[in-house]
Amino acid sequence: MNSAFDRDIITANTIYIIGYSFGDEHINQSIKTALRENSNLKIKIVCYNYQRDDLELKLANNIFHYSSAKLNNKNIIENVYSYHSGSIMVYDMEFKNFLKNHSND
Repeated sequence: MNSAFDRDIITANTIYIIGYSFGDEHINQSIKTALRENSNLKIKIVCYNYQRDDLELKLANNIFHYSSAKLNNKNIIENVYSYHSGSIMVYDMEFKNFLKNHSND
């Protein structure tokens, strides 16, 4: 199962992360590898009640291994944030609203 997940995540165009706390090192390593190996990869994180400092710290410590100040957070539109030169988008909304607004993605 792990090797299938690794293969799928590296070849994906978009990864949707919903309800994940970035606490599993195996999954975090797969995400890091995918970002490193696939320059076209987009990650969309749906995080209702987005706590920016908390999520930035988790991304910095678990995915990027550098200061959260270097994540270059940019508020694109209300409740949508961009990180890592736009390859990671964070949507501060309930999942049902994300689905309504992004059903054509």
